Parts: sequence; C-alpha cells; structure tokens
Amino acid sequence: MREKWSVAWIWMGDPAKADESEIPNLPWLADPGWTATPGYIHLKSNYQFLVDNLLDLTHVAYVHKKTISGDPREATVPTKTERLPDGVRVGRWMIDFVPPPLFAKAGNFTGHVDRWQFVTWTPPSTVYLDVGCAKTGTGAPQGDRSQGISIWSTHLVTPETEDSSHYMFSFARNFAVGDEAMSKLLYEGSKATFLEDAEMLEAVQKNRRGGSLDGLIDIAADAAQLQARRMLSQLIAAEQPAQRSA
Repeated sequence: MREKWSVAWIWMGDPAKADESEIPNLPWLADPGWTATPGYIHLKSNYQFLVDNLLDLTHVAYVHKKTISGDPREATVPTKTERLPDGVRVGRWMIDFVPPPLFAKAGNFTGHVDRWQFVTWTPPSTVYLDVGCAKTGTGAPQGDRSQGISIWSTHLVTPETEDSSHYMFSFARNFAVGDEAMSKLLYEGSKATFLEDAEMLEAVQKNRRGGSLDGLIDIAADAAQLQARRMLSQLIAAEQPAQRSA
C-alpha cells in the first residue's frame, strides 16, 4: 500500500546552483518518529491561488464540512497573522469545539476538543500546517498535547504553467506510527480534503482567466494572503535584471 502514496518530485533549474541552506526544514517528513502519507494532485490552477487558499483558514468551514470542519462556529473565529523574516504565519485556537469528522476518527474523540491551526508559508510556494486537537480542558493551549493528536500537513507546490501546478501534499503524524489502518484513514481523508480545494480552485482559475484582480475588496481575513503576495512580488522584482537607461 505504500506505493500508492509515493510522490513524484518535480525539479526546476540547474541542481548545481541550488543552495541547500535555503531549503525549508521539514523534519517530520523523514523522522522515524513520524509517519507521513504523501499524495499528488495535478492542479489546473495557478500556484498562487493554492497558496492563498492554504493561508485562508476561513474557507475551512465552507469548503470542508465533510472532512476537517466540525463546528459552525469555526467561521467566526479570528486569526492572527505574523510577518516572519522568511515568510508569513497565521493561526488560531478554537476552544471547546466539536471535532472535525476526520480528526474525530483519528483521535477517537467523543466529546468537545480544543483545536489549533497554524499555517506557515515560505517563498515561493512551500506551506506547512501545525494542526490537531485535544480533549477540551486538558492543557493543549498551554503546551500539553498528550490528550490529543498532532498532524503536520505539508504542501509543496511547483508551478507548471500560468494556470496549472504540481501539488504534492502529506499528512505526517507522531501517533499510531506505522499503523497502516491509520495511514489509510489519513491518506484518504487528506486526499478527499484537498480534492475539495482543487475543485474550488480550478473554478476560480476558470473564472479569472482573461480577467484581473482589480476591483476586489480585501477584508481582515485576507491579511496572510496579502502579506505573502507582497513578499513574493518583492522577491520576484529583486531578481529581475536592472532596466537600462534609454
């Protein structure tokens, strides 16, 4: 069953020019204390739309009702955005909430939970999420996650064309390590979740084709996406050759 989770890595540019010190550190993908269940989607959408979506926690309550959204109150919980030296981080806590269906199965939760979602983006298109939940009132917000489950959801995105991308993803966990039934549950659950995203993003790409982003209204929940787009635009501009004077 492991073969079905293999990821086809996509290489860009001259490997000899790669600076390994700039590769994001994602230790949970190789640490023997964690089990990862990677997958791949060929996405018919620009990679920046996918990054926007991953940084937007408000969409979970609307797009993922069958998988990782468990409580209608999630739509009203604010997020906090931080500008990092090498990226953007956004997150929130949801205290005493109904667990999402996928996490309820994985953690065998029968009551309410304290849930966390923290997303980090590093340019140009690596996004990872520290997500999970624990039995409510057992100390997770203070750092004790022993009564819950932790998952690092990793998203590695390679642009293909202006309107298509290679989307590699993985759920990694430090509980039920090596348990094939749990791996199957989380692989199928993550794939179902991200296919919901793909359906939405491909519709966005289709609607945006030939148009522009002019006239859109930004709201507070867009802070992380806006910060990431601005940082990426600055990095792209910095790589352009200086314009010669006429």
